[in-house]
Amino acid sequence: MKKSTPLVLVFIFCFFATPKAAYADSPLTAIDFSKAYTHEPMVQEALVSNGVLTPSLLAFITDDFKPIGVKLACIRALGFEVAGKNNYSLLLSYLSEKNNYHIGDPLLYELSADNILCMAYVKGLDQCFEVTEALYLARLARAKSPNSYAIHLVTAMIEAQQFQKPDWCMVNRVSDTVRNYPGLRHNLNPSAIKMVFDYLDSYKEYCD
Repeated sequence: MKKSTPLVLVFIFCFFATPKAAYADSPLTAIDFSKAYTHEPMVQEALVSNGVLTPSLLAFITDDFKPIGVKLACIRALGFEVAGKNNYSLLLSYLSEKNNYHIGDPLLYELSADNILCMAYVKGLDQCFEVTEALYLARLARAKSPNSYAIHLVTAMIEAQQFQKPDWCMVNRVSDTVRNYPGLRHNLNPSAIKMVFDYLDSYKEYCD
């Protein structure tokens, strides 16, 4: 037992010392743009909520009159894959009760693009290595609000989550798609945008 301890320690050190190797195919976990919004009271609440959507956070992120950037920052501040949590189920139940709709497609038709994007981001962070449903929701939000910069950028993050080596060049290409998309309405903190692109652009080396 004692002989195996150094090997375990080496493994742990390597895992945390090389975040790009550990999360190279995981933009959702590597990108934390909530740091650009830590001055916001609701983001501060999310940071101390033990990774779980509280009633006040649920009310905030489902309020169509609240800024989408702050809502997304609250979601990211919760972290990801926290043991024992299921924020997506909490959010679905809250939206269903709030809108008096059963969970399913009719609810999606009723919701705003921003609400659907929040659903997509929560789902993606809850199950960050299986993003099929999250991507479906994000693309639905994008179709509903095709001029929202926040929606395009978070959708790109979820799309990038799918790519595995040797296709990491595509991570950079999906970010370029948003950067070069004409006529988008900027509704994210510029510092948050920079954090997203600083990570996604690091994959440009795989396009050489």
